[in-house]
Amino acid sequence: MHLLHHDNAHSASSPTEASMPNSLPVDLVCTGGAIPFMASGRALFADGAWTVHLDREAGHLSPGTAAILSFTDPDQPRIIGQVVEASGNRLLVAEKHKREREKRAYPRLVGGVPLRYRLLHRTEERAETLAWLSGDKSPLNRGEWITPDELMNFSVTGLRFESDTEAEAGQILLLDLGVRGHGSWRCTARVVRAFAAPPDGVPNGSRSLAVSFEVIPTEAEEALTEMTLAIQDALL
Repeated sequence: MHLLHHDNAHSASSPTEASMPNSLPVDLVCTGGAIPFMASGRALFADGAWTVHLDREAGHLSPGTAAILSFTDPDQPRIIGQVVEASGNRLLVAEKHKREREKRAYPRLVGGVPLRYRLLHRTEERAETLAWLSGDKSPLNRGEWITPDELMNFSVTGLRFESDTEAEAGQILLLDLGVRGHGSWRCTARVVRAFAAPPDGVPNGSRSLAVSFEVIPTEAEEALTEMTLAIQDALL
C-alpha cells in the first residue's frame, strides 16, 4: 500500500482561521484511486455538508470519491463522507457517518487482507456471478478456490497480489474478501493485468494479478477506507 504525500507540492497557501472563521483544522484522506490523496486544511460545517479549504490542489477529485476528515481536536469524531464538489483547493464533502477517534497513542497495526478467490471461465461468468452475489453456497463447491498471501497492495477500487494462477485481462473473479476486525464480504472483480513477478523471494513461475472491483458492498469499501486510515495513522 503506497500513500502519496507531497510536502513541497502545495499549489495554494495554507488556509488559516482568519480566512475561514469558526472552521476546524483537519487532515483529509481521499481513497478513490489507486494511491490515496492526503492533505491538510480547515473545515466548516454548514447546510448539511463540510466545506474544506486545503493546502493542496484537489480539483482532480471526482464526485463520489470516499473522503475521511480527521480533526486535530481529539474530542472530534472522524467524518466518513463523499466528495460532492471539487474546485481548486476547495472541497464540498457530504457527511455519511461519524466514527469515534482512536484514543490510544499507538493504534493497532494492520495485518493484511484475508482473501480467497476463484477465477471464472468465460462460459460460466454470468451464472456463477449471480449465484455468488445472491448468497448461494454452491459456487464454493465448484472450481478451485485460491488463498494468496494477505500482504498485498490494496485500495477501495481494487487489489494486487501474487498468484500462481494463469489469468487473462478481462476475466472475472469471485472474491471472499475480508478485513480483520470488520468482517468478510462476497465481491466480484475483473483482472486488469496479469504479469510475471520475478522479485527476490518470489518463486519462479509466480505471477502478479491486478484486479479492479466490479461489485463490492458499501461496508467492504468503508472497511478498506478504515484500513487506509490506520496505515496513515501509523505512518504520520
